Amino acid sequence: MTDHVFSPLGGLSIIIPVYNSAATLPELIERLNTVFAKDALPFELILVNDGSEDDSWRVIVRLAECFERVRGVNLAGNFGQHSALLCGILRARHGVIVTLDDDLQHPPEEIPKLLRALRDDVDVVYGLPMHRRHTAWRVAASWIMVQIARAGGPGGAYRPSAFRVFRTRLREAFADPGGNRVAIDALLGRSTTRFATVEIEHHPRFVGHSRYNLRRLTQLAIDNIMAFGLLPPWLVRWSKRLRWLVGSRDPSANCSRYVVARTTEDTLSVDSFIFESPYLIAPNRFATRSGVECNTNSH
Repeated sequence: MTDHVFSPLGGLSIIIPVYNSAATLPELIERLNTVFAKDALPFELILVNDGSEDDSWRVIVRLAECFERVRGVNLAGNFGQHSALLCGILRARHGVIVTLDDDLQHPPEEIPKLLRALRDDVDVVYGLPMHRRHTAWRVAASWIMVQIARAGGPGGAYRPSAFRVFRTRLREAFADPGGNRVAIDALLGRSTTRFATVEIEHHPRFVGHSRYNLRRLTQLAIDNIMAFGLLPPWLVRWSKRLRWLVGSRDPSANCSRYVVARTTEDTLSVDSFIFESPYLIAPNRFATRSGVECNTNSH
């Protein structure tokens, strides 16, 4: 990256929803740090642990000790990728937000390509894979999501992707996501009509397996249909019942957009509370170090 191209951006907040990614997070953060550490552009890495069942939170805490730009948030349960993203988006401190997955299928080295496409007349840039490394049914599900977004209107995010770059000021329209479930691309579609896309590399998954099975993808499709306002009111009521039937039996998945249990910036625990609004979460605090030794000199 070169300073004169990206200096007007005013800094990056890179947000990564995390689920069972203890094995991939160290490499991901190391590569992100390599891409941006030598550039004058300020940046932060916000890792939101969405109820992982492995050691992801422990790894996030460790990474926060080793890299001063890492900020971790541990949710009290599994609330879904978009709710985890919303949590990170509302905590972003810089002028441009980047979102990408935690499984290394979105190469961090492709982020500068998205940033170059964020011109003065563009608010949102999606990275579209040149060659998708998904199963056939997952590709089919992605196609359905695109059709839902296109049907949302001419100003909608017609080619949505989890690999995004957008201006932080767009979150002003996120004040009322509507309901407990969240669809980030529908919220972006409310905020602007200035979208762009670029082709990116898409790597195969080397560790673990996708969190999206047929049930989760069906639930995500229903959430997006409702978020884009494509159903009449009577059908919305029935779709909520259908979403409950195919959805998680975990109460935390349906009672709130998200609940923060703790962060790497403070030791406050709110496990016993269910917040109806993400804006009721404790305010940010400066990071505190626990003195854990790190074997890296990267900061």
